[in-house]
Amino acid sequence: MAAKISGILLRWVLLAVVLGLAVECSGYLGFYLLTGKLFSRDETQQRRQLLIESARFISWNVGDRASPATVIVPHPYLGFVFNPDFDPLGGPVDDSMPVSKWGFLDDKNPIRPRSDQEFVIGIFGGSVAQFLSVQGIEAMLSELRGAPEVADKRLVVVRTALNGFKQPQQLMTLNYLLALGGHFDMVINLDGANDVSLAPGWHVGQGIFAFYPRDWPRMLGEAGDPNATRMVGEVTYIERLRGQVAEWFSRAWIRDSAAANVVWLVLDRRLHESLQEAQVRLAEYIPKASELDRGFASHGPPQDYSDPRVLFDDLARVWKQSSLQMHAICTALGIRYFHFLQPNQYVADSKPMADFERSMAILPGSLFERGVRTGYPLLRAAGRELSESGVSFHDLTSIFQEVREPLYIDTCCHLSRTGNVLLGKKIGEILRRELARR
Repeated sequence: MAAKISGILLRWVLLAVVLGLAVECSGYLGFYLLTGKLFSRDETQQRRQLLIESARFISWNVGDRASPATVIVPHPYLGFVFNPDFDPLGGPVDDSMPVSKWGFLDDKNPIRPRSDQEFVIGIFGGSVAQFLSVQGIEAMLSELRGAPEVADKRLVVVRTALNGFKQPQQLMTLNYLLALGGHFDMVINLDGANDVSLAPGWHVGQGIFAFYPRDWPRMLGEAGDPNATRMVGEVTYIERLRGQVAEWFSRAWIRDSAAANVVWLVLDRRLHESLQEAQVRLAEYIPKASELDRGFASHGPPQDYSDPRVLFDDLARVWKQSSLQMHAICTALGIRYFHFLQPNQYVADSKPMADFERSMAILPGSLFERGVRTGYPLLRAAGRELSESGVSFHDLTSIFQEVREPLYIDTCCHLSRTGNVLLGKKIGEILRRELARR
């Protein structure tokens, strides 16, 4: 009897093994039919990691509009800062970097006295600079330590960059911290994409002054457009869900299976299609004039930008003038000032992209595509004028021209950890070279 039972169990085990092998072989075939490539666990996991990083950014950034539970709060001089009392993840945000009591994503007081033992570096800009200051900072400092001027000093990084910052917010932040007694030996300003994308994409169509902080009416607590709120929520939900699905399929017991990866590919493609549809609806949405509160406190002085060329000329002019002011302040105080134009995926021929990265990074018709394609040529020209005026300006838009590895994690501008390390290394090389030259 025991032998009979053992024989039955053996047959069932063999059947399960055969079925498992058949399913897995079908998975290899299905993967090839879906992608035109042989299944590679490492390449597929690399793709999922980009989605996970993107969702992680969304997870603590979703509360970026004024409400009782938001990560962004109004600031009387800077427009807005992070709320030190709010953390969407229930712990320190991004790589154990907390929100300081000053509202910056930093682990220290931004007001530091002058010291012969320290070399204080301020990082200014928007979210690309913000993530560089966390994920790419060690690569930058490793290069900078090669400069004799800083070799015997402790390098201290003061992080002031915040997602959505655009000029003149960086200029105002520098003035604010210096007025309170702060000290810098070096100021790094990394910006560009927000300056030419946020105002044309969000402000001007709603009658908001182009140089007010991003989403200023909501910062004042005004009721938002429910249609826009719903569409933002839909985009955010799909982005987070896509990352959660990628994280689930990244588990050790499932990521090696070709069949499981075929299931993930099908699910991810469906989510990607839904995400693009939601993003296009949001990008094309313009609220009715009757639904807008155009009070001066929330919308500022009226501007006539019926000709888009006038708007982009103004954006480039204020961006350039703000940098000149930062340079003048720093020069007067003996601070070394460096201005970098950040790379962006919408700059033509700036990075080779395979289909997957393109699906992650490119959204035709988005506010960043329109802003960068129209505005970056003007910023690059203004950058050359900054150089002629004595500003240490550096155009970084081509630094990924030879990098085939996927680096962009969303349709805006943000980079993966690898991308931030490459960006930090490049900036560090420039800083070391410039210090040696001086």
